[in-house]
Parts: sequence; structure tokens; C-alpha cells
Amino acid sequence: MAALNTLPKLKVLSLGRNQIKKLESLDGIEKLLNLRVLWMSNNKVKDWAELDRLAANVRLEELLLIGNPLNPTPGSPEYRIEILKRLPGLKKLDGVPVDPEEREAAKAA
Repeated sequence: MAALNTLPKLKVLSLGRNQIKKLESLDGIEKLLNLRVLWMSNNKVKDWAELDRLAANVRLEELLLIGNPLNPTPGSPEYRIEILKRLPGLKKLDGVPVDPEEREAAKAA
């Protein structure tokens, strides 16, 4: 795979089912400033700090993390708020649009 920092125009990255535990293995992901969609379902991400690595990806609108240990209860409001606190620009999380109430709850948390 090409180093991610050599793909500055990349908008969609699909990494489902790759046994990824830590985003540090995706060296250069913070350089993908045009990244809008990141699909990482069915991996092994379990640490909230891993999502902090995506903070530089300010154009990220859609994130798919279904099937990761980070979210043992799919659709949990607490899980969605935790992610929105870290990534407030998301418009869609795990295939479900972010609603204004969730966004406000994340800001207040």
C-alpha cells in the first residue's frame, strides 16, 4: 500500500476487515486533509485515543466503526456522543445520520 501521506487528494478510504488495532498503523492518515469517508468496520479498534488521531481530518463527514470493540453495544447513545466530541464535523456515523440533539449533547459533554 502506498504511504497515506502521498495521497493528499484521497476522499474515501475503506479499511474494513483488516484486523487494525491502532490508527498509528495508518501512518500519515492525519495528512489526508480531503478525507471525507472512512470505513473501518470489523477491525479491532478499542481505545478512544485512536479516534483522536483523526482530529486533523476536519473534512471527515462519514465514519463507519461497526464491529470494533470500541462499541460493544451498537447504536449506544454514549458511544455516538463520545465520537462526536472527538469528531464534531461528522454527518453520518455507522450508517446513521447525526442528529442535531446528538451534536448538542457532544458539545455540552
